[in-house]
Amino acid sequence: MNLLKKGNRNNWSFYLLGANEMTSKKVAEVISKTYPNISILGRQHGFFDQNNEVQIADEITTWSPDVLVVALGAPKAEFWIHKFKNQLNVRIAIGVGGSLDIIAGTVKRAPVKEEVKCELALSINKSTF
Repeated sequence: MNLLKKGNRNNWSFYLLGANEMTSKKVAEVISKTYPNISILGRQHGFFDQNNEVQIADEITTWSPDVLVVALGAPKAEFWIHKFKNQLNVRIAIGVGGSLDIIAGTVKRAPVKEEVKCELALSINKSTF
């Protein structure tokens, strides 16, 4: 959400890649209404055929958004960004997991205490290696 607030303050443009068609459309509407200074240059649901990846990357390159939001799930989003990083003409490319679903209102955000427990478990897990 902080990225959206900063984007709104700085008139950034976004391209949304991922989620299902209904969520993709809804999140674009919610962002446009909530953050009026953000431009949504394009969007593509995440259920595309692998044969269409180059066409999607070309479209993103053509639009040249400030921010590319990729919600294909981890680690698929990160692999996709890495695969096309030299082609994409974006300032920021970020994998966001299920954040588009939360912004669209199709999924509720986890309670903060659960989020903290997960972060704590992750940090403990990392420290054991």
